[in-house]
This record gives sequence, C-alpha cells and structure tokens, in this order.
Amino acid sequence: MKKMLLTILLIGSSWTFAQIINQRFNSNNNNFNYTTHQQEIETDGYVTNLTAKVIYNVLPDGYHITFTKSYIAKSNDEVEQILEKSMHDLGQDLKKHGVQKEEIVIDVLSLDPLFDTSLRDSSSIAPIGFKLVQNITINAANIEELRPIVTTCLNHKIYDIIDIKAYIKNTKVLYDSLKQKSLEIINYKKELCEGLGYSFSGGKASFKNYKQVIYPNERYLKSYVTSTSLYKHHLSESSDINIQRELDIDNYYTLDLKSADFIFNSEITKPVIQVYYQIDYAYTKKNEEAIAAAKEEAEAFKNRERVYFIVNDEGELERLDLKGARKRK
Repeated sequence: MKKMLLTILLIGSSWTFAQIINQRFNSNNNNFNYTTHQQEIETDGYVTNLTAKVIYNVLPDGYHITFTKSYIAKSNDEVEQILEKSMHDLGQDLKKHGVQKEEIVIDVLSLDPLFDTSLRDSSSIAPIGFKLVQNITINAANIEELRPIVTTCLNHKIYDIIDIKAYIKNTKVLYDSLKQKSLEIINYKKELCEGLGYSFSGGKASFKNYKQVIYPNERYLKSYVTSTSLYKHHLSESSDINIQRELDIDNYYTLDLKSADFIFNSEITKPVIQVYYQIDYAYTKKNEEAIAAAKEEAEAFKNRERVYFIVNDEGELERLDLKGARKRK
C-alpha cells in the first residue's frame, strides 16, 4: 500500500512539474506575437494595411566554441610552461579532426597570485603560487566537428564550455532574398485587394521594416548552477559541495513556421540560424466625402451672419448695423 501511494505521489508531482514547464514554455513562445488567426490584410476603404512575413532558415557556415580553463603553478614561469605545453598538445590532437592552429585562439583573462592565508605575519607574505585563467575559442567548420572537438578538450581536462556561437560569413545574399520575397508578397496582396475592388490610387504609401535573428543556442533547454558563487575552478573534482542545477526554459522557442507567408529551407532538420523579416505596408487614400463635408462646413462658417454690439454713451448695449442703420436693442 505504501509503495502504491508513493508511486501515485511521484506520478502526480511529475505531472505537476510538467504542467508548470508547459505553461512557462507557452507563455514565452511568442515569436512575432502571432495569434491563432493571422492578420494579413486590413482596410476600412481609405487606409489599407498589408503585412509580409518571411523566414529564412540558414545552415551556419561554422561555429565558435569557447571553453574556459585555469592553471595553477608555483611560479609565473611554470604557469607559462604548463600553458605552452598544454596548448601545443591540444593543438596537435585537434589537428587530427581538421582544426588548424590559426583556428584556435587563446584569450588570457587573469593571472592572480595565491597566498597562504594561514600565516600570521602578513607583512612578509609572498605568493606561494599563481593562477592563470584563460578562454580557449576553437572554430568548427560544421556541426559534425563539435563533438570530436569537445571530446578532445575533455581528454585534455578542459571541461567548462562557456558558449557555442553559430555564424554566417555573408548575409547579403540572405537579406537580398528576404527583401525580394517580401516585395513579391506585398505586390501579391495588393493584387488581391484590387481584385476585390480596392484601388491603390490617389493616396500615399508608408511602411515599416522589422528583422530578428534567432541563433541555435537560443532555442535549447538550458541548465544552470543554482549557487554560481560555488562554481569555481579551484574546487577539486572530489569536492563534496552540493552544486545543484536547475532547468531554464525562459529563452526556449520552437522553430516558428506558423506566422510566415514564406519560409526558405523549411525542410532543414539540423540546427539553423533563423532570420525573421517583416514589412508592414500602409496605403492611405484621401477621404473625398470627409474633405467635401469639411469644405461645406468652412464655407458655411465663412458666410454666417455676423452681429456686432457696442456700448453707447448712456452705457447701454446697442446692436451695430453694418449697413449704416442703428437700432436699439
């Protein structure tokens, strides 16, 4: 009976947690603020709004994967020797996977002295060692190279991945395609309006252009250390400090394929850089009826009867006849 109750409680708690994640996911899944029914064409007869939304899924030309690594030694020279040897050995192993020497960049973050704080006489304390922290950025030509690169770094005791950034070498062709397709969609919708009896004449056009770029690493579920202050490089692997990790889905999105008029490369299943491109086009025509009514109102105001009054010598209000005749009120 106890086992059955425990099973029911576990299932119930798992279901509740899943519902919370789904609610958070749905509340954040709002690319382009799309709703169930997309507004594509809107007009009141005088102002017509057209929207073109295009998505371009493009495979990255490469990835920059960045690790962080710290070295501790008794002297600055020893740190430099350890660094030089470790980077040489890492470069030799990465070369087996097609990574050239110029595709590995070392960025030194800090070189800090280490002191023995147990000594009471602080006036003569000298460093007992030095700690060097650096970033190691490696270029991967494609996604297939990421795994062997990570494995090689792990074999060299380089464990901490800071980030993996996808990149595109040339975006001009991409944006030229987005612009051309957006214009085609706007013109198609204008033809639809004209087919329904609307005329794009006697008015003026206005428009706005929006774009947004979503990278692959912005779409994944992420975990993070609850107490980041404990996540230090000088902790030993056998440390018994409990570093809990939590799941973060605030920046998680599925590929948005619902809100677009056209999608380039929608069949790609690999992680892509997704570029959103939107044009809001508005055409405003003159409201001839409103203009005529305003003219009539202005003419009536101009031709209205004007009445003037003056105060005479007796202090009485007297109506002034512009034709020259005076009448007492």
